[in-house]
Amino acid sequence: MCRIMQAVFFLLVICVRVCKFQGADLTISTRFKNGDVLFSWYTRKTYNYYYVIINNKDLGWIPDTEHTVKDALMYNCINITVKTEQPYIDYKLTYNVSKIIKNQGHSVEISWTAPFFPRSGAYNIYHTKDENKSIPIVRVTSNKVTTQNRKYDYLSRPLNSTNITFMIRDITLDNAGYYAGGPKAKDAWSGDGVVLIVLGNPSTPNISGIFNIPVGDTCKLTCSSTSTSAPDYYARLVKLSYRWFVNGSDVQNSYRDIGFSERNRDMSFTVTKNHQYNQYSCEAMENNLVSERSDPIQINPLYKPDMLSIKPEPQLLNGKLTVTEGETIGPYHCSADCNPLCSITWKYKDTDGTIHDASSSGHELSMQGVNRNISLLRCVAIYKPPYKESQTIELDIQYSFVVLCVC
Repeated sequence: MCRIMQAVFFLLVICVRVCKFQGADLTISTRFKNGDVLFSWYTRKTYNYYYVIINNKDLGWIPDTEHTVKDALMYNCINITVKTEQPYIDYKLTYNVSKIIKNQGHSVEISWTAPFFPRSGAYNIYHTKDENKSIPIVRVTSNKVTTQNRKYDYLSRPLNSTNITFMIRDITLDNAGYYAGGPKAKDAWSGDGVVLIVLGNPSTPNISGIFNIPVGDTCKLTCSSTSTSAPDYYARLVKLSYRWFVNGSDVQNSYRDIGFSERNRDMSFTVTKNHQYNQYSCEAMENNLVSERSDPIQINPLYKPDMLSIKPEPQLLNGKLTVTEGETIGPYHCSADCNPLCSITWKYKDTDGTIHDASSSGHELSMQGVNRNISLLRCVAIYKPPYKESQTIELDIQYSFVVLCVC
């Protein structure tokens, strides 16, 4: 069983003891590389196949003498069982994943138990970053300690103790990575080391989605950010949470009516005309660290005209505008609430039912002289052909006539 210890300042240390299982015929060893753990086994006699079980998952009989577990930081411990062919013997090992999570600017103590301290020569502590280049940072003999710089302090006493403990002060993202030790350079990859995870604020998010969308349709916005924590093989496993804002107010607290209450990267809502007045932005969160807020975006609701407005409003009697032949009417201004903007034209219809262009300048109908042959004026708003909407002014033309009397 893995043992988990928690320390203050959100320090998570999962204690580690990586050992080699040595039996009569088979030895299992481990190596940590770029976030993965390589299990290798060596036998005194040759076998064609080995039956391998990783965390209760059967891999079956395989001809290889090694197996890599990807993304080891996802686990607290990894249990491996290797079974040989006749005689069927199980060889088991538990690899306890050791990791420490810290914020930048803090100090951290890193510890492990070495299998031995060299009687001659030196014990070296190595730091391996994402590029898999190992650098010795501390060199210890039985009577002397040499550190790469003043950030490091070796704490173990006596110096030749197998309980290895050292400190890193004022840590940065560059200090993240794998720490392990031993007398030889190859020990930088040994399985008994510790991963130092240094948290960074997530990158400033971007919002994607379809911003020009018809009223009544569902708008889906996606907030995208990435972890800047280190090492990279930790950052790629991080699942960020997100906080959405509408007009600067937290959606979860103020806008539950739009159907969003979780800290998800997506937000969906049904588009209305009023959404054109809203600004949407978001932040990304990892642990207690928050990104800068994204640039705000606006939704552009697309909608057809519901009705047209003619100003000044004609004074109608029984649904018609009464005017005397020879007089002028207008000017009238016609408008339509539509997005994108409608194209406005004016027409008139004669008593024969024929439609003609009226004298107008876009929305504005010029003053019109009327005669008995005009039956109506019509404002036409063209949204997207063939869709259009119109508003009509029916005319009641009053005219006089002369009656000739023959005596």
